Amino acid sequence: MRDGQEIINDDKCKTEELENIAMILSGISDNMFSAPSVSASNKGTYFLSGESIIASENTIKSIDFCCQRGYFADAFTLARKYRDDVIQYIFLTQIIDNMSRISDEEVKEYCGKDLSVGNLLQVIEKSLNILRDGTNKTDIEIAVELWIYGSLEEEKHFTERKKFFDTAKYIGKLTEDTLIKELMQKYLKDIWKKQIEP
Repeated sequence: MRDGQEIINDDKCKTEELENIAMILSGISDNMFSAPSVSASNKGTYFLSGESIIASENTIKSIDFCCQRGYFADAFTLARKYRDDVIQYIFLTQIIDNMSRISDEEVKEYCGKDLSVGNLLQVIEKSLNILRDGTNKTDIEIAVELWIYGSLEEEKHFTERKKFFDTAKYIGKLTEDTLIKELMQKYLKDIWKKQIEP
């Protein structure tokens, strides 16, 4: 009780639209824990699971908390953070899920016409070696890998950080995917334009 008012710690958002977003994020995070995106390199294997989405869900609840109490400047700052975090998460997931692996030509070379356990194991081993040593990785895949393993902030990786890690750059990369571009144009075009214009 504070100033004669009872404080209720309710985990749900009071604003219906924000509660709907929180519920969607909760479902996505549950799904991500059961099917995480995986990155493998010479530094080890990294599983991008649902922690980032849970953080975004908590940000939505914080926005609702601020709005209910009239802290609109704080709510606006959190809204921008929420937008940037979600876009970064989608960007990272897309890059990790599409990282360079063994080519179709290499699969044919190892498997030939007869698929056996032996040559299938060779294909799997070759795929893991490619992921580990980075021979087929693009500049953006290497930059994401540096971010994953906490090296991107080092001074020597300034170029990679500047080239790929920024919300506008995430969107540019994401919209190279036809489906994502179509979804953004259909559902987010006007909203996004309003959010990023100064």
